[in-house]
Amino acid sequence: MTAPASVDAARWRDPGATTQDVVLLQHTSRIAGDPKGVMVTRTGNLLHNADSLSRSLASPRNTQLRRLDPLYHDMGLMGQLLPGLFLGSSVALMSPMAFLKRPHHWLALIDRYDIGFSAAPNFAYELCLRRVTDAQIATLDLSRWQFAANGSEPIQASTLRQFAERFGAAGFRAEQLAPCYGMAEATVFISGRSTRPPRIRAVDPQALEKHVVQDPQPGGPVRELVGCGDVPDLDVRIVDAESGRALTDGTTGEIWLRGPSVAAGYWNRPDVTEQIFHARTADGDGPYMRTGDLGVFLDGEIYVTGRTKDLLIVNGRNLYPHDIEHELRLSHAPLATLAGTAFTVPAPQEEVVVVHEVRGRFTQEELRELAIGMRATVHREFGVSTAGIVLMRPGTVRKTTSGKVQRAEMRGLFLAGDLTPLYEEMAPGVRAALAGATA
Repeated sequence: MTAPASVDAARWRDPGATTQDVVLLQHTSRIAGDPKGVMVTRTGNLLHNADSLSRSLASPRNTQLRRLDPLYHDMGLMGQLLPGLFLGSSVALMSPMAFLKRPHHWLALIDRYDIGFSAAPNFAYELCLRRVTDAQIATLDLSRWQFAANGSEPIQASTLRQFAERFGAAGFRAEQLAPCYGMAEATVFISGRSTRPPRIRAVDPQALEKHVVQDPQPGGPVRELVGCGDVPDLDVRIVDAESGRALTDGTTGEIWLRGPSVAAGYWNRPDVTEQIFHARTADGDGPYMRTGDLGVFLDGEIYVTGRTKDLLIVNGRNLYPHDIEHELRLSHAPLATLAGTAFTVPAPQEEVVVVHEVRGRFTQEELRELAIGMRATVHREFGVSTAGIVLMRPGTVRKTTSGKVQRAEMRGLFLAGDLTPLYEEMAPGVRAALAGATA
């Protein structure tokens, strides 16, 4: 298409668009299946969501924004670029690949251009912790970075603490951290909070498996939940996904939403739109949009605990794969900053399998020792056996365009025998299930 030679502003006419006219299709990530086009409306969704985001993070006009996520990702386009335009701010752009090669450049540009707001997934903060050197930190002044938003994937309490501590030498403070929650079906932003340190709640993981939030037992296991702030301008219910019964605060369930930021539905998918966007509680209240996320309200703040489709059910216990994956990366240096996934396979009962990338040159004996250590970590921290360990080269675990691991696709590749591992070990039942699936 050829661009016009000149633009005559006097010839522009208001097209008469209404608040409910669809302005763009925002595709969901493939993490939960085939991508679907979310119908985002003009002012009904766009302007309301940008206003909610700026008010929740107390972002004044002319705050400089830095965009790290690509423009085809909702956090990049809807969460940073468009709010910057609506607020009359300037936006600095950075290639995600440039960040992955040199994470220090992200922080250096925040300092150089006096950026007040920049958002990134949790893995970006982890990468800075591991790849930015003390000498590079000594050259930074991050005291003017007001809102370090963290979202788009599970937020780890350990990452927040370590980032605030390590980059405190550059003037960074814990109250600059802004854990957020959002999704494409709600335009992007659902909740967030800044100007105070993040709220981190230690809970009993065994009680959480039963959907109840309780303080951990003395000397017992602990799981930490990160608060994602309150939810402005949206009506939220925590609901039992099977019965549709609305749950009380302190009980985990599926997060349901309604309000002006909730999109109109999926493009040309009336059946799925009806199921996801027109849900009603057991007492008939609605319609609500089903997020597919599990969470809980505590003291007016929302804590996201996982995805309903990712939940692992092993011997009647409910386990979250991202907890297993994060613990393995913390405990084993060859896995750090790399992608991995945990899922279950019927062998014949549901058994846990871990597929993870590993960096470095190892003999088969060294990989065997690593696999033994990984199995010990999962058993010690989560009390379950690992029936399969598959170690892969870096870059071979499938991800979405926004960097999220595609757990369902990796499970499918495993069952189809389409993985090319550096090392693998499997219990006889898993190997039999794999052979049966590929026969």
